[in-house]
Amino acid sequence: MGTKNAFKTDFTLNVRVHQTNMTKKTLIWLPIIGIVMIGLLFLFNPFLFWHLGSSYKTQGIIFRNKADKNITIEYQMQDSGAFGYNRRIVKVSNGLLFDSTEAIDTSKIDKSRWDKVDEYVNELRLKGG
Repeated sequence: MGTKNAFKTDFTLNVRVHQTNMTKKTLIWLPIIGIVMIGLLFLFNPFLFWHLGSSYKTQGIIFRNKADKNITIEYQMQDSGAFGYNRRIVKVSNGLLFDSTEAIDTSKIDKSRWDKVDEYVNELRLKGG
Protein backbone atom coordinates (compact mmCIF):
# COMPACT_ATOMS: atom_id res chain seq x y z
CA MET A 1 0.00 0.00 0.00
CA GLY A 2 2.85 2.33 0.68
CA THR A 3 4.12 2.07 -2.89
CA LYS A 4 0.68 2.82 -4.34
CA ASN A 5 0.42 6.04 -2.40
CA ALA A 6 4.02 6.97 -3.29
CA PHE A 7 3.27 6.42 -6.98
CA LYS A 8 0.12 8.50 -6.74
CA THR A 9 1.93 11.31 -4.96
CA ASP A 10 4.85 11.14 -7.40
CA PHE A 11 2.50 11.22 -10.41
CA THR A 12 0.58 14.16 -8.95
CA LEU A 13 3.80 16.10 -8.36
CA ASN A 14 5.00 15.42 -11.91
CA VAL A 15 1.70 16.64 -13.38
CA ARG A 16 1.79 19.79 -11.26
CA VAL A 17 5.42 20.54 -12.17
CA HIS A 18 4.61 20.02 -15.86
CA GLN A 19 1.57 22.32 -15.60
CA THR A 20 3.66 25.00 -13.88
CA ASN A 21 6.35 24.91 -16.61
CA MET A 22 3.68 25.04 -19.28
CA THR A 23 2.11 28.05 -17.62
CA LYS A 24 5.45 29.89 -17.54
CA LYS A 25 6.03 29.15 -21.22
CA THR A 26 2.50 30.29 -22.03
CA LEU A 27 2.97 33.48 -20.04
CA ILE A 28 6.14 34.21 -21.99
CA TRP A 29 4.85 33.41 -25.49
CA LEU A 30 1.27 34.65 -25.23
CA PRO A 31 2.12 38.38 -25.25
CA ILE A 32 4.66 37.86 -28.03
CA ILE A 33 2.10 36.05 -30.19
CA GLY A 34 -0.48 38.74 -29.39
CA ILE A 35 1.83 41.56 -30.42
CA VAL A 36 2.76 39.77 -33.64
CA MET A 37 -0.91 39.16 -34.47
CA ILE A 38 -1.84 42.80 -33.83
CA GLY A 39 1.10 43.88 -35.99
CA LEU A 40 -0.08 41.61 -38.80
CA LEU A 41 -3.59 43.02 -38.52
CA PHE A 42 -2.25 46.54 -38.94
CA LEU A 43 0.00 45.42 -41.78
CA PHE A 44 -2.64 43.51 -43.74
CA ASN A 45 -5.73 45.52 -42.81
CA PRO A 46 -7.93 45.61 -45.93
CA PHE A 47 -9.03 49.17 -45.18
CA LEU A 48 -5.43 50.32 -45.53
CA PHE A 49 -5.14 48.86 -49.03
CA TRP A 50 -7.48 51.45 -50.54
CA HIS A 51 -5.12 54.16 -49.35
CA LEU A 52 -2.04 52.41 -50.66
CA GLY A 53 -3.70 51.30 -53.90
CA SER A 54 -3.23 54.42 -55.99
CA SER A 55 -0.89 57.35 -55.90
CA TYR A 56 -1.79 61.02 -55.85
CA LYS A 57 -2.32 62.48 -59.32
CA THR A 58 -1.88 66.13 -60.24
CA GLN A 59 -5.11 67.81 -61.19
CA GLY A 60 -3.74 71.31 -61.50
CA ILE A 61 -0.59 73.37 -61.10
CA ILE A 62 -1.39 76.45 -59.04
CA PHE A 63 2.01 78.20 -58.73
CA ARG A 64 5.41 77.85 -60.41
CA ASN A 65 8.62 79.08 -58.77
CA LYS A 66 10.18 82.08 -60.54
CA ALA A 67 13.78 81.04 -59.86
CA ASP A 68 13.40 77.30 -60.59
CA LYS A 69 10.65 76.26 -63.02
CA ASN A 70 10.89 72.62 -61.80
CA ILE A 71 9.40 73.57 -58.41
CA THR A 72 5.62 73.86 -58.48
CA ILE A 73 2.70 74.01 -56.07
CA GLU A 74 0.12 71.49 -57.21
CA TYR A 75 -3.42 70.44 -56.38
CA GLN A 76 -3.46 66.64 -56.23
CA MET A 77 -6.15 64.02 -55.81
CA GLN A 78 -6.05 60.32 -54.96
CA ASP A 79 -8.78 57.95 -56.09
CA SER A 80 -9.93 55.87 -53.12
CA GLY A 81 -12.54 53.85 -55.00
CA ALA A 82 -15.83 53.69 -53.14
CA PHE A 83 -14.43 56.00 -50.45
CA GLY A 84 -14.18 59.01 -52.80
CA TYR A 85 -11.10 61.15 -53.31
CA ASN A 86 -8.34 62.37 -51.01
CA ARG A 87 -7.16 65.90 -51.82
CA ARG A 88 -4.00 67.82 -50.99
CA ILE A 89 -1.97 70.85 -52.03
CA VAL A 90 1.78 70.20 -52.09
CA LYS A 91 5.03 71.78 -53.18
CA VAL A 92 6.64 69.43 -55.71
CA SER A 93 10.36 69.53 -56.46
CA ASN A 94 11.22 67.41 -59.49
CA GLY A 95 14.28 65.28 -58.87
CA LEU A 96 16.36 62.98 -61.02
CA LEU A 97 14.67 59.74 -59.93
CA PHE A 98 11.95 60.84 -57.54
CA ASP A 99 9.85 63.93 -56.94
CA SER A 100 9.86 65.28 -53.39
CA THR A 101 6.60 66.61 -51.98
CA GLU A 102 5.77 68.62 -48.90
CA ALA A 103 2.44 69.95 -47.69
CA ILE A 104 2.10 73.70 -48.06
CA ASP A 105 -0.42 76.39 -47.12
CA THR A 106 -0.96 78.59 -50.15
CA SER A 107 -2.21 81.50 -48.05
CA LYS A 108 1.19 81.80 -46.37
CA ILE A 109 3.54 81.67 -49.37
CA ASP A 110 5.68 84.59 -50.54
CA LYS A 111 3.88 85.61 -53.76
CA SER A 112 6.93 87.53 -54.98
CA ARG A 113 8.78 84.22 -55.46
CA TRP A 114 5.90 82.43 -57.24
CA ASP A 115 4.04 82.91 -60.54
CA LYS A 116 0.34 82.04 -60.46
CA VAL A 117 -0.20 79.78 -63.49
CA ASP A 118 -3.44 77.80 -62.87
CA GLU A 119 -2.61 75.03 -65.37
CA TYR A 120 -5.23 72.29 -65.67
CA VAL A 121 -3.53 68.87 -65.84
CA ASN A 122 -6.25 66.28 -64.97
CA GLU A 123 -4.08 63.15 -64.57
CA LEU A 124 -7.11 61.31 -63.15
CA ARG A 125 -8.98 62.02 -66.41
CA LEU A 126 -12.09 63.22 -64.62
CA LYS A 127 -14.94 64.41 -66.83
CA GLY A 128 -16.07 67.98 -66.66
CA GLY A 129 -13.09 70.02 -65.59
